Amino acid sequence: MNYKEQKLINEKDLGELVAMAQNNDSKSLARLFEYIYPKIYTFCFYKVNNEEDAKDLTGEILLKITKSLNRQKGSFLGWIYRIANNSIIDFYRHRARREKVEVSHEPDSNVFYSKATDVEDYLRKEELKLALKKLTEEQRMVTILKFIQGYKNEEVAQIMGKNVNAIKGLQFRALRSLRGLIGENI
Repeated sequence: MNYKEQKLINEKDLGELVAMAQNNDSKSLARLFEYIYPKIYTFCFYKVNNEEDAKDLTGEILLKITKSLNRQKGSFLGWIYRIANNSIIDFYRHRARREKVEVSHEPDSNVFYSKATDVEDYLRKEELKLALKKLTEEQRMVTILKFIQGYKNEEVAQIMGKNVNAIKGLQFRALRSLRGLIGENI
């Protein structure tokens, strides 16, 4: 499934795909994972800023989704992002405990460099990653879901379990903070 096909799955089709996957239809489960893998990976990457950690976390999250798919109720996207967010929180808890014992290492600062076509693009992405770290957790989540993953405000509200006006407020404050951190280029 390519990127354009991913965008074509509407809420009804997604619900049907989830229902078929819950009934142990392996093709539906595979299609569902093709659809959600890039969403989860991108979300993880912007939360942990490391390609390998994001890949590992995405695999763990997909495993958790597989194990509990039959018990899923409500918004599927909201459910997978809650699992993803909780997994990232656990990741940082374990990392904090491990770093108390081990010598800490610097995060991979060259994640984007190999993919960037020029130095200017690389520097803008690095600046954005650093600025995102300075936002509140909710502002960072809204920014990633809305501007990096392209969800509509209504979808972000559903995923985060908030109303649309709360999402608009978070989005406004996040953009204002990012403008202050990065400048008027936003």
